[in-house]
Amino acid sequence: MTTLVYPLMLPLSTSFGNMPSMNQRRTQYHHGDLRNALIEGGLSLLREQGVEGLTLRAVAQRVGVSHSALYRHFPDKAALLATIAAEGFEALAGALEEVTASHPDDPASQLTEAGVAYVLLAVREPQRAQLMFGGSLDFDATGAPLQSTGQSAFNALVEIIAAGQRA
Repeated sequence: MTTLVYPLMLPLSTSFGNMPSMNQRRTQYHHGDLRNALIEGGLSLLREQGVEGLTLRAVAQRVGVSHSALYRHFPDKAALLATIAAEGFEALAGALEEVTASHPDDPASQLTEAGVAYVLLAVREPQRAQLMFGGSLDFDATGAPLQSTGQSAFNALVEIIAAGQRA
C-alpha cells in the first residue's frame, strides 16, 4: 500500500484567509433601502441623460447591484419613471399646500406663489418636469400612485383658483 504525502497542504483558513465567508459575501450586497436607492439612482440618471438615456441596467450599475435585483422593485422602466414622477407630484403638491397655508386669506398671492412653485420645478428639475408634464408617461397604464399624486397636485392648484374666484 502506498501512502500519499502532501507536504504543501495548508489548512483552509490559512490558504484562503483573506476570502470572505459566505455570510460576509451576502451582506456585502445587501442594500438597506434598495427601492429608494434605485429611485435616487434613476433620478440621477434622468437628470444627466433624460428619459432616453435612463436604462434599468444603468440604474442597477449606478446603485451597485445586479440588474436582476432591480426587477424585485420595478418590473420595467415605465414603473421606475412613474415612481420618479409621482415623487415629483408629491413635492409639488406639498409646495402648493405650503403656499396656501402661508397666504390663507390672499388668493392672488397664493396663485402667484403657485406659479413660482411650478417654475422652480421646471428650472431646478427640468428632466423630471418634462417627465411629469411632457406626455411620455401613460397615467392610466402606470397605476394608481402616479394618478393619485398627479391628481393631488392638480387639485391643490384648482383649489387656489377656486378660492380666487370666490374672493
